[in-house]
Amino acid sequence: MDLSQFDVKFRLFGIPTRIMPSFWLLALLLSPFLTSNDSDAPWIFGAFGWMIAVALSFLAHEFGHALAAKRLFGASPTIELGVGRSTSGAGVFGGLTSWRPSYGIAVDPKRRALTAAAGPGGALACALAALAIVCLVFRSKVGILWEFGFLPVPIPVYCLKLIGAKSAFGLFFGYLTFGFFWASVFWSFFNLLPIYPMDGGQILLNLLTSGGDASSRRTTHTVSIVCAIAIAVYFLMEGSFFNAILFGYFAVFNFRIMNASY
Repeated sequence: MDLSQFDVKFRLFGIPTRIMPSFWLLALLLSPFLTSNDSDAPWIFGAFGWMIAVALSFLAHEFGHALAAKRLFGASPTIELGVGRSTSGAGVFGGLTSWRPSYGIAVDPKRRALTAAAGPGGALACALAALAIVCLVFRSKVGILWEFGFLPVPIPVYCLKLIGAKSAFGLFFGYLTFGFFWASVFWSFFNLLPIYPMDGGQILLNLLTSGGDASSRRTTHTVSIVCAIAIAVYFLMEGSFFNAILFGYFAVFNFRIMNASY
């Protein structure tokens, strides 16, 4: 069966964007509904709000990369969300912005590092803007909850109260808001960890000397392996097996690159 017929395709700010069907499954795997839900509540509305929130957060992240690539390199980027292969044949896990510099523009490593940093920056900027809007709309009912796990995630308490109300609207809007803030802050934080090929690993690679010599690549992959193993062990101890497997994969990925290249 050709799943590509179910792709969602559109252009935003002139940038071709594609969302694969596998992205919605990934968003559901990241949701709290797989471990707990109230069968008496219309939880499907909460799951729908969550998946839209994750899609918006990932789009904000990838558009940060895309707009930076256009500005710094005159590129014509494309964005793809999902798990699988991009139209160019590259692997996609979550999101991928593909771009090439315009002819005659030098590929400066520092500008490449800025392009990598623009992804988490874009998601965090959108999260702060959304937080300001929600606080303005619900200014008489809003308080800010700053703790979620071990990360400071700003979430309006009123949105969490809507989730607790267990109405269709409450679950949808509550998880839409909660999911957007969570995904934007949580994944932006982890994307900035020095683990290749995540944004932090790309930044590290490009900041080390020219970003292309063997020494800088070896250092980047070594740091990536150590960090990925540490994060995988943390998630394993916390019982978050999906995230433990994900970061374990990053450790293996970098180890295989080192063995193949050096």
